[in-house]
Amino acid sequence: MPKSRKDEFSVNVTISSTVLIKCMPRFEYLTEIIRRKAFIPRWSLEDISFLSTKQPRDSLQMYFPMVCFCDIPIAQLKDHLEHYGSFAIGLTKEWGKLNGLNPILYISSEESAIIKFLREIIRKADPGTKYKNIRPEMGNELARILRYLKPYSGVQAGKSKIFYNEREWRYLPMDDKELFLIGKGGEGLASLTEVEQKKLDKYRLGFSITDIRYIILENEKYYDQFSVFLKGLGLQEAEILNLLRKVLLREEIKNDF
Repeated sequence: MPKSRKDEFSVNVTISSTVLIKCMPRFEYLTEIIRRKAFIPRWSLEDISFLSTKQPRDSLQMYFPMVCFCDIPIAQLKDHLEHYGSFAIGLTKEWGKLNGLNPILYISSEESAIIKFLREIIRKADPGTKYKNIRPEMGNELARILRYLKPYSGVQAGKSKIFYNEREWRYLPMDDKELFLIGKGGEGLASLTEVEQKKLDKYRLGFSITDIRYIILENEKYYDQFSVFLKGLGLQEAEILNLLRKVLLREEIKNDF
């Protein structure tokens, strides 16, 4: 079992990391990602109500296909793991850049300059501002911008949350055929059919074993399971040992950092 690496992460702590981390709630999700050496985008329901000019604001939502990562140093990852799950995989930021990942832009308020800019584009494209008369090509271009935006803060799972603290990076497929879907009245991801999700399989985000910097497991009992899983992949012994050296435990991060 790897020893505590507190000193490794406590020196020269910076705001950003050299690693992009994807957290998840289940061990099976982690092993499946490693097995296929790829992430599959999922439809994410995003709140774009900041575009509304009405008071109270209209509820505006769109589904975008994406894979989300955080740019948070290991020593500051406790809260993120608490919220998104006790398992994670961290890949080099260089890998992310080469594959088109990008940090998103957080909108501080309805008075943000970029919101005024987008409202003006919509006003010209759709004078009635009903979001119904926008030309399809204009809608696609707006969606390309909107999918990189997120409110600075909001409510998630019934709790107030400062999204800015997540320092999110996104992988977003560029194909117009699966660019976005319109959300309806706050419906969650369950409202999307399996067919819609299956369409995203072709946009997988691949990586190599050497791109992996960290694996985070919930506790020590998963370490042996992970070792057995790696041996079943047909990897070389040196590759397996190298990956096991990259394992951190959530308990270790919680208690030692």
